[in-house]
Amino acid sequence: MLRILLVVAKAENDNIALQNQIIQIKAANDILQKTVVKTQEENSVLAENVAEVKKDNVGLRRYISEINENIRQLKEKSVTLTAERDSAKEDVQAIKTSISYKVGRVITYFPRKIRDLLKPKKK
Repeated sequence: MLRILLVVAKAENDNIALQNQIIQIKAANDILQKTVVKTQEENSVLAENVAEVKKDNVGLRRYISEINENIRQLKEKSVTLTAERDSAKEDVQAIKTSISYKVGRVITYFPRKIRDLLKPKKK
């Protein structure tokens, strides 16, 4: 009978130890569940942030594309304006080297000098 009591006592001790382990496992499980919920919430927030970044990225790419198009147009306009400027310089040079311009300068030499003498000088 003593042996049976010892076996029963050992079984009760083992049962208590198992119950304590079950309590610890349940506590650890609760912590893990809370961690999983928190991680899922964080993942949801991160997914929203990723979606916003992707949306912003599309908008920025569109904006960069528009800027690049503006740059291309401005370069074309710059080339055109440079060609017009060079053409105008050539026209001015052609006029200054023409005989009629030189003759006109000679004819108007004295009237220009008189005008310059009568005009007040600027400081």
